[in-house]
Amino acid sequence: MIDYIKCNLECDHSSTGIGSNFIAKVSLAKLADNTDTTYGFYTGLEVKGKHNSKIRIRTLGDKANNRIEIEGNLAKFLQGHNLFGINDPVKLISLTIEQLIVDNLGLKPTKTQLEDINNGFVKITKIDINRNFHLPSKTEADKWIVEAKYGMTMSYYGHVKQYNSTLYFGKGEKTKELKFYAKGSEIIDNKSLAESIQTPQLLEYANKMLRFEVRLNSKWLREKELSYARNWNEELVESLLDESLSRIILTGNMRLSDKIILDLKPTLAATYYKWVEGYCLKDCLKPNTYSKHRRELLEHSIDISIVLPKFKKPTLDLAKVLTDNVIDIPEWAYKQELVAL
Repeated sequence: MIDYIKCNLECDHSSTGIGSNFIAKVSLAKLADNTDTTYGFYTGLEVKGKHNSKIRIRTLGDKANNRIEIEGNLAKFLQGHNLFGINDPVKLISLTIEQLIVDNLGLKPTKTQLEDINNGFVKITKIDINRNFHLPSKTEADKWIVEAKYGMTMSYYGHVKQYNSTLYFGKGEKTKELKFYAKGSEIIDNKSLAESIQTPQLLEYANKMLRFEVRLNSKWLREKELSYARNWNEELVESLLDESLSRIILTGNMRLSDKIILDLKPTLAATYYKWVEGYCLKDCLKPNTYSKHRRELLEHSIDISIVLPKFKKPTLDLAKVLTDNVIDIPEWAYKQELVAL
């Protein structure tokens, strides 16, 4: 699904409405001839959506006063949450504009401008796409994050990095940033779900959720010729997520089944057990034995070069979670009017 978007578009608006409200910072400066001048820039205005969710909107300050920028979690703005949504940025932006017009902010799009917005002639400079997976419980979702930290790599980015309770590839990159997090813990840490929407079913749904998210920034969008909403569709979003997930290598923290362990040579099984107990096998094995056992265990997606923390025996099949547990919007969400997209 898509939740966060930064975009700009043609939309006439009143200079006495959002135009004046958006000039939030003004400074005084002395010029070379010792005269004073003032200058300002548009920092944006926070607009509240459903259940007090917020996005930021600002005029880009052109003389014609007809271009605006919108940034924020549009799915949350429209629904009050971003636990599920759609893969259609055109619809997401169009619904947001409709709501902003209702909010009397001084937006006065012409018929042509509305047609352009609804046809996707909107420039996107940042977009988040994500996929959700469901685990049996919040404990299992949190455990996946803990265990994946020691066994997940990606070409170009290397080993995954942890910041707070989120796992990142390419944090702060100008092109693309990828991350995994347990949604239930993220909601608790950031207090990101309004109490007015915290139904028992919604909380249970969130607590069981593991989310994979990809942030695509303007440089990447330009290079891929995906800077305009009209170039996006559901199939593209899913293929971009598939491509990113396919590049992730889950090694080092996979659980071997009892059957596979029984089929291993006793010496190789002994090496595996030492590894899950947190031993550095480079220090325990002769170089030739270490190289041989590492090569043989890599065939089972086990990388003994990654040292696990002691007494943190892996308990989850990390890769299986990402293939068998993709979730859609539940039926009860429609009945509880939690779907607005």
